[in-house]
Amino acid sequence: MALSEEKACKIVFLSFSFEVIFTFWIQKFVTCTLLLPYLKRIMIQTCFLSAWNYIPVNLENIAMRSCLVAFGLLLMSENNRLRAQDILRYEVRKGEDAVGWVVAERFKNGHTEHHIVRYEVEIRYIIKVRLKFFFECKYENDMLTYAHTNSYRDGKLRESSLLRWQNGQYLMEKSGKTRALTYSPITYSTIPMYFWPPYGLSKVFSERFGEYLPIRRLADGRYEMTLVNGNKNYYTYRQGVCQKITISHTLGDLDMILISSESED
Repeated sequence: MALSEEKACKIVFLSFSFEVIFTFWIQKFVTCTLLLPYLKRIMIQTCFLSAWNYIPVNLENIAMRSCLVAFGLLLMSENNRLRAQDILRYEVRKGEDAVGWVVAERFKNGHTEHHIVRYEVEIRYIIKVRLKFFFECKYENDMLTYAHTNSYRDGKLRESSLLRWQNGQYLMEKSGKTRALTYSPITYSTIPMYFWPPYGLSKVFSERFGEYLPIRRLADGRYEMTLVNGNKNYYTYRQGVCQKITISHTLGDLDMILISSESED
C-alpha cells in the first residue's frame, strides 16, 4: 500500500512539532541545560523509528522512506553539533595540603556558550567539613541568559539560585523568592572567569549573589575581587587562562591551582 502525500507530510510535520515542543518544555524543567542535546537525541530517534515503522515496506514507498531518512539525519546532525569543549582541572590546597578539586568546562555551539564549574573541598577545622558547589551559566550572542548555582555542606543543600533572561529583564530566584534585576544585558560574570580575564573591568556580575562585585587589577598582574561579605578573592592569569585563585573563607584561605587543561576542536 502506497503512502499518500498528505499522510507523509503529516508525519514530517508532527516529527518537527514534537521536537520543538519537547525542547520548550525540557528547558523549563531540566536544571542542567547541557543535558538537552542528549534528551533531544532520544526524542528524535523515537519519532524517527515510529514514523519509519508506520510507512509500509514496498517499492512505492521507497522514495518516502528515503526522504524520512534524510530528514532524520538532518535533525540529528543539527542536534549533534556538540561543541568544542575546553576543560580546566584544579587542585585545591590549604597551605601545603591538598583538600579538594575543581573542574571548569566550556562548551561552544555557534553563538552559544555554556560554562559549568564543579568543585568539592574537605577541610578539617575542629570537625571535618565537606563543601560542594555547582555553577552553570549560558551566554547567547555574548549575553548572559541563564545561570544556576547550588552549594552544599556535608551533603545538605545550603543555598541555591536561578537567573533567567525573560521578557527583556533578568529574574532572580533565591531563598524561595523571585525578584527582577534592573540591570541591562550582562556580558561578563564570575563563572566564565576561569576562561576570560576581566580586562578593563571595574565590576563583575555574580550569578550566585545576583549583583555586581568590585574588581581591580593589582600591580603584580593579579585581579582582586571583593565579595559581598568583604572577603577578597585573587585571580592569576597566563595566556588568557586562570592559573590560580586564592579564596578567602571562614575556614581559612584556599588556593585553586591549575594542574591540567584540555581542548577539543
